[in-house]
Amino acid sequence: MNLNLIRLRFFSRIGASLIRNRRAHEEKREIMIYTVTLNPALDYYCTVETLNLGETNRCITESLIGGGKGINVSLMLAQLGVPTTALGFAAGFTGEELIRQLQDQSVNADFIRCAQGQTRINVKINSGVETEINGRGPEVSAAEREALLDRIRRIQPGDTLVLSGNVPPTLPESIYEQILAELPASSIRVVVDAEGALLRDTLRFHPFLIKPNLAELRQLVANPQAPVSDQIQELRRQGAGHILVSMGAEGSVLFTAEGGVYRQHPLPGQTVSTVGAGDSMVAGFLASLENSACTLEDSLRWAAACGTATAFSRGIARREQVEALLDQIRIEG
Repeated sequence: MNLNLIRLRFFSRIGASLIRNRRAHEEKREIMIYTVTLNPALDYYCTVETLNLGETNRCITESLIGGGKGINVSLMLAQLGVPTTALGFAAGFTGEELIRQLQDQSVNADFIRCAQGQTRINVKINSGVETEINGRGPEVSAAEREALLDRIRRIQPGDTLVLSGNVPPTLPESIYEQILAELPASSIRVVVDAEGALLRDTLRFHPFLIKPNLAELRQLVANPQAPVSDQIQELRRQGAGHILVSMGAEGSVLFTAEGGVYRQHPLPGQTVSTVGAGDSMVAGFLASLENSACTLEDSLRWAAACGTATAFSRGIARREQVEALLDQIRIEG
C-alpha cells in the first residue's frame, strides 16, 4: 500500500470517530490506551564534552523531561493523537511537575499520590557515551498499591493496558501478575515490556504483545543459544501473542501471533539518545492498530519510525519527525 495513503488514512481517522468505527459493536465511548509506570521519573538530560569523575563538570545543554517507560509510551501516543491515560504512583513536588508536564502534552495523568518520598529524578549524562544515575523513588504503602489495583479494575473492554519497566523496591515482584489478575475482561489488550522473570511470569495471561530486545529475549528462554525461531516458539507456547524484538543497530523483527515474520532494516542517522526509543516503538505499533487499514507490516513500519525518530531526538520524537521517516522504513516479510 502507498505510504502516503497509509499516513493520510492514519491521521485522518485517529480520534473518537475512528475508534467508534473500529468498535462499532461496543458502547459508543472513547477507547483508551492505559500505561502503567510504577516508578516514574523526571529525567534530567545534560550534555558535557567529557565526564571527569571527582571534578566539576559543566553542561553544554540541559533539559528536564517527565520519563519512565510507560510514560514514554503515553507521550508518543499523544504525539500521534491517540487518547492515552498514564497510571502509576507520584509523590512530592517532583510528582506535581511530572503530572503538569504530562497534562501539558495531552496525556491524562491519573496517578496515585504517595504520602512518603518524592518522584525520583534520573540523571542522563551524554559525554559521547551515555551514563545514567537513577533515583530510588517514593515509598508505596499497601493502601496506595490497592488504590492502583482498584483503578485497574475499572478499565473497560476494548481498552489496552501497557505494563512497562521494572518494579521499584517498595513493591512486590509479583505486582504485574497482581495487576493482570485484576483485569475485568479478557477483551482488554495487554502489552508487556519488561525484563526476565517479570515478563516471563506474565505470559500465562496471554499478552497481546511483548517487546523484548535481543538480550532480554535470551533471558526468557531455557536455552539462550537456541535459534531465535526456537526461542520465539517457546514463548508462544507459554502464552505470548505478537513478539516485537528490537535489535538496536540491526533494526527490529516482528513475529506475529499467526506465525508471520517481518524484518525492519535500520536507518542510517545520528543517534542522539536511545532513551525512550523502545517505548516509542510500542506506541507506534499500538497507534497503527487504531486504523483498520493498517496491516501488521504497517504496524512494524510505524513502530520503527517512532523508535528511530526518538533515537534521533532529545526526548520523545514529535509527530512530524515520525512522518518524515515513514517513507524510508524498509520492511521484508
